Amino acid sequence: MTATVAQRALAAWQALNERQQQYLRVFYRADQEAEEREKGAWTAGGRSRQASEWRWLHYGPVGNSSLAGTGPLQDRLAAQGVRDQGAGSTLKVLEEAKLIETRQEPALLAEYDLLLQLTSWGRKVARAGGVDPGRALSPKRGMLSQGLWEMLTEVWAADGDGGHPAWHISMAWERLTEREPEPYVQARRARSDSRYAYRMHLTEAGRAHYRQRWADYVRCYPDVDAPHPDGVPLWPEQVDQALAALRARCQQLRGYLTEANVGLEQLSALPGLIPALEVPFAEKGQAEPPPSVTVKASVARRDRAAQTCRRAIDTATARFTTALEQAAAAYREALTAHQAEVEEPYRDACLHYVLAAAAAVAAVADGRDPVTAVNAADPAAITVWPWLPEVPVTGLTDVDASLENARLRAGGRPAKRRRRAHPAQEPDILREGSQITGYGDALASLVSQGRLSRLLLRRRSTLPPAADTGGR
Repeated sequence: MTATVAQRALAAWQALNERQQQYLRVFYRADQEAEEREKGAWTAGGRSRQASEWRWLHYGPVGNSSLAGTGPLQDRLAAQGVRDQGAGSTLKVLEEAKLIETRQEPALLAEYDLLLQLTSWGRKVARAGGVDPGRALSPKRGMLSQGLWEMLTEVWAADGDGGHPAWHISMAWERLTEREPEPYVQARRARSDSRYAYRMHLTEAGRAHYRQRWADYVRCYPDVDAPHPDGVPLWPEQVDQALAALRARCQQLRGYLTEANVGLEQLSALPGLIPALEVPFAEKGQAEPPPSVTVKASVARRDRAAQTCRRAIDTATARFTTALEQAAAAYREALTAHQAEVEEPYRDACLHYVLAAAAAVAAVADGRDPVTAVNAADPAAITVWPWLPEVPVTGLTDVDASLENARLRAGGRPAKRRRRAHPAQEPDILREGSQITGYGDALASLVSQGRLSRLLLRRRSTLPPAADTGGR
């Protein structure tokens, strides 16, 4: 049986050693960045150039003195720790394999400047090796686009439950309902009193296409959660449910801490909320009556009344302030105790979540049961805060790079000693917890609904065994 292009590309990738694969990864990323820049320039109104112009990448000076410096690709290889005296032989292997092309240009302080570009075959081989798993593979002849495939999966999932609702037939649906020579979907009148109640159902041709090409679609469009044609569960829902429960626990405890912090801030501003009461003396500027015996007696009575009123206000204010301070002190003490009680469970919840998410990713990448891995995650063994697990290695270069970036954004750095402290001494607990759960979110979203499992199918010749969902 003749091997497909995808199979030949995967075999070519596997024939490279680790160093050669690393070179191809670096060149592929640079190639894709150049493509994005070119698209951005064209969108902004710049001149559209031929690919034969912008696909040539500057590798750098060869046979250079220290004054010539290094080129962009040489710097990238050096950052990966693979630029040394063997670079020339590695480039020769890649060129002989028709993965890259090179050309030389004159250089002032070196023997020559080297430029290279990936061939079309080189890009296919790089993608077959999982360098760019997020990029949709080109569908094979007879396959639907990703949007139409997603619509077909929706009809498949709803076919045994009365069909997929169809309030109107859009142009997209017509690609399935009016497909030649046989449609994959048809609209039927539902068993309803409404004259406009229609449901979408698969035709025999649609069901046959789904069964026969399901594996190809799963590899081609890993972001589409397509049910197995035989109803076999490919991903245990317990994993998503467990991670969601751990995430919710983090948010719940974070809410308690936030409420306590808000309460303490409000207490600190409480003295400024006590209103200042004034004795109702005569308004300034008011004309005084001419002095007389009667007026003098009235003024004396007024002054005595004002003094009595002032003493009453001062006494009432002092009693109110004392009572308020006592109540605020008791409330502050309760909030501080509540905060101290919640801090440790919040730390443990954040650590449990990120541990379980990392364990799920590692289990999928290693072909182990993710349910068992998630259940075995135990934060009690972690004695530092803040703490982040290392990036699980999936073997998919861009996935691993994105997880590494997520870990760096989460503050991946040497961990501090764990301690139970007063909130005023550890004001960053909410920020640190948010960073840890953010890293956990990146890990959890990767395995959610089996996405990582589908991405890994691109590197395997056979589908993985069905997930074991019983009894755990």
